[in-house]
Amino acid sequence: MDCDNIPIVQLTNEDLEKLLHKQLGTDLKVESFTCKYLTKPGENYGSTILSIEVFYHKGENQLKKLSMVGKLVPQSTFLQEMFHVCITVKKEIRMYILVKPELDNLQKEIGIPESERIDVLPDYYGSQINKEEDMDADADNSAILLLGNLKLSGYVVGDRKLGLDIKHMELAITALAQLHALSIALKLLKPQIFNETVIKACEKYVLGKMDNDEILNDWINSTVGYVKPLPECIPYLERIEEDVHKYFNLKGKATEPPPREPFATLVHNDFWVNNIMFKYQKSSDNNSSIPVKVKIVDFQLTTYASPVRDLIFLLFTSSEEGLVEKHYDYLISLYHKEFLQF
Repeated sequence: MDCDNIPIVQLTNEDLEKLLHKQLGTDLKVESFTCKYLTKPGENYGSTILSIEVFYHKGENQLKKLSMVGKLVPQSTFLQEMFHVCITVKKEIRMYILVKPELDNLQKEIGIPESERIDVLPDYYGSQINKEEDMDADADNSAILLLGNLKLSGYVVGDRKLGLDIKHMELAITALAQLHALSIALKLLKPQIFNETVIKACEKYVLGKMDNDEILNDWINSTVGYVKPLPECIPYLERIEEDVHKYFNLKGKATEPPPREPFATLVHNDFWVNNIMFKYQKSSDNNSSIPVKVKIVDFQLTTYASPVRDLIFLLFTSSEEGLVEKHYDYLISLYHKEFLQF
């Protein structure tokens, strides 16, 4: 085993077998595996993300390789507290264990052709919330989620510096509208199952709540430090610092009004370019590639709220410069059309 000296969870062959048995069968035998960091430091604060390659066989069959992404709790105690990982990690695992199967089943039951079904989540291979394997208890440092490695299937994250062009935005908005609509359909057709799955994946959390004043002040000073070198921000530095303090001091104290029905739905709550992956094919003239498929990742912040939250967040955080000004009405209409049609 090679794990690049990764702390927190030291996986063994037996650990991986146990995690994979429910999805791939109890006759699976892990012979060896390797793992390494998949993302660079700073790219994902709410979890540690690994690339894991497992070499296994089933029964007498020949050795096979399974490439996965492993999501673990972040290594820093500060980040664990900052991102409330005891809840947010549990929420994402529930998304794959509870919600995804019900959304898949509903599409089959209502007769949506297989080619038209929404399939925007990565493949799920196994998970553990805590050492006791209690899905109702909080996540601990042993928590792990195993998913398919989308990069090896040709999926790529968009460029967050350039933003998404109109083709990428159309694909992302279509997927978002369909996911929102499918969640509402589950609520209306199977309300009890909805409460037992989606609502559980939308457990409330407090992002950014810090009990350690010293660490909190360091975080605030670091945040304010990013804008100090910008000349245009100098007149506003005092106000910025005050607002940042207010933001962190309010965490855990403010309450949101309940979402308006009947259109409240499963909301991703962090739906921007970094959490959307695209697959491409060559254009008809072979001179460029066009996005044809999309996957959505990172469901740690899911909530039950207005679908508009995801849509507006996407438009104003992830589109290329000038795109929203030119195509705002069209993109809103596209979401509305895809939402109603699905």
